[in-house]
Amino acid sequence: MEEWVPLFNIFLHSRSAEGEASFWMQQNSMKASTFLALLTRDVLYYQASAQQHQRAAEKPPSSPPSSSSQAHSVVNKCMWIETLPNAMQSKILSFLTIEHLRFHKSDLRLLGTNILKQPNLDFWVMKSAKNLLNTVRGDGLWPVHLDIDDEFNALPQWLKDGNVNDRAILPWLPLSPQSVSRITSEKVPRAMEEFFELKEEEMVDQVMDDSLRNEDGHLEPVSLSSELEPSIRARALKLKEELLSFDEHGDAIRASHLADEIRNLCGLAHTMSVLGIIEPWKADNETALRILNNLVSENESCDYERLSQVMCSFLLPSLLVLNEPASRLLMSSTLKYAKLHQSAAADAIFLPLILRNEGVNVHICDVLSRIVRECMHSVQLSSLCQKLLTEESLSKVVVCQPCHRKDFISDCLVWTEPLIVLFQNMLNQNVYLTEDTVDSLVSSLRNVAERFSKSLKFVNFIIFLVGRYGSLLKVHKFTLLSMAENTDTFISSSLISKLNGFRTG
Repeated sequence: MEEWVPLFNIFLHSRSAEGEASFWMQQNSMKASTFLALLTRDVLYYQASAQQHQRAAEKPPSSPPSSSSQAHSVVNKCMWIETLPNAMQSKILSFLTIEHLRFHKSDLRLLGTNILKQPNLDFWVMKSAKNLLNTVRGDGLWPVHLDIDDEFNALPQWLKDGNVNDRAILPWLPLSPQSVSRITSEKVPRAMEEFFELKEEEMVDQVMDDSLRNEDGHLEPVSLSSELEPSIRARALKLKEELLSFDEHGDAIRASHLADEIRNLCGLAHTMSVLGIIEPWKADNETALRILNNLVSENESCDYERLSQVMCSFLLPSLLVLNEPASRLLMSSTLKYAKLHQSAAADAIFLPLILRNEGVNVHICDVLSRIVRECMHSVQLSSLCQKLLTEESLSKVVVCQPCHRKDFISDCLVWTEPLIVLFQNMLNQNVYLTEDTVDSLVSSLRNVAERFSKSLKFVNFIIFLVGRYGSLLKVHKFTLLSMAENTDTFISSSLISKLNGFRTG
């Protein structure tokens, strides 16, 4: 027994036990059958009986020992595999599978069969035993009929017993205990019918969405206010009058009361519809921002949908028409809410401004660049870049009032020099780009290269891309070279030199 201790230590402690055990077996002239005899009782008795018959044939003993006493002496020198830890059992069985040519197939089959008969068997021990049997079984032979596969593929007991209550099994799926019972009894057609009923509803929604598009494929503005009840509409119109008559120097108590009234009314109906009637963007900036400050407090945990609808109604309109540097109040309010509610700000402020149908101007670029540097994480910027460059219909991801969508929002990027500067500021925040995003960016730049052939900012942006994402741009070497050769700036030669240094192989 002692000579096998190093091998058992390998199985117990080594992370690559199978390989080390094979090497140890090659280095030591031990009989493989002896190792197998240490692991299983049946093989042990078989060998004891064989040794007894062999000695009886060679020399008749004067006082032959009984088979039971001889077997008992050998039993005292064994270590049943069932007594070992599960991880160790699995390693030993994997080793036997790899080195199966060293052992008798019948012994290995016997060992694997006995292990699979054990109750409460560990999953990985079971898998290793099955692999061993699959390796050493003869033509068409299988030791015993086992229901392991049936048990492994069966539904868990908690799912079988799901019909004891009527609540949904998985709350986020339209799956009831009754439908599970039907599926498990192989009555699939009804479950499929329910599935296609759901898909049909989705198709109807898609048709309704398509019906709202004009001939150019853009979304037509929908009057959400038509969905409101008359009483709520009347209250909203009254609040609109109060808001428009509110003096920018009015007292804080009245501003707080007005914000509370708007909040309560939004709780009774769709927020976008209510704000579409109140039209807070028609009030002066200072009044609108004072109401917004009372409407969304810093410590209030609002849901994404309500926050994005409030932001696009109070903050976005002033930014969409920005043709001069933003006021200190507008800039500070925008940065404040962009920091507090990043996801809502991304869809209700950042994306609509980038998709402005007249393009991003210098002043809007300044606001967005401040948001990028002070409010956004590089992971969020990476997601925004991928969305902007790979989405086919960008207007779908924008949150804004229907009137603003019609008058200000484009369905694709309108490239301007400030937009190029903005992209460089975004990518300068250690933003990770995927291959498809880089491909889309190069394709977009190629389409506008002729328009910006004399633009220093355009050429500088390509130089920046080559330095930052050179490994991803090597496949676009010749496309970029063609673009660079058609530019006419004093740094064009530097760009061409950089691109010529690319190795495409």
